[in-house]
Amino acid sequence: MGVIISNLTFSKINQIPLTINVENDEYPIAPLVFAQGITAQKVYKLQIVVYVPSNVINTPILRVLNDGKPVALTIPQDQNILARNFIVEYDLSETEIPKEYNAWNINVEYYLKNLKPVNYILTHLQDIDPKTSRGTVTTVQET
Repeated sequence: MGVIISNLTFSKINQIPLTINVENDEYPIAPLVFAQGITAQKVYKLQIVVYVPSNVINTPILRVLNDGKPVALTIPQDQNILARNFIVEYDLSETEIPKEYNAWNINVEYYLKNLKPVNYILTHLQDIDPKTSRGTVTTVQET
């Protein structure tokens, strides 16, 4: 039941870490997300680019919150929406804001089982230790 992931790939984009000057209120860097729904096939695709500190050894992990059930959000201009919630997690034990990052491209293909489609996707990038996150809301483009 919920979101069934049929294809998931992670690939590091850069070979040399990128130096990015990030302030306290900008960390972690919000993910870049493209969301597409292919109505005829009942398939949904996400392309997510995240900037993970270069000293993180392991590949990030993708989680779907609440078994894919939508969450209620209020976005600017007091618009109430329902969004499916995805989290990309990594573990960085340091507390200082990093200066160097690796860009990761994450491609997700999924379908829904016993859930209705939503028009929005909420995607977070989260450091699990110490727990900090930053997210973005993306409109699902129907084709």
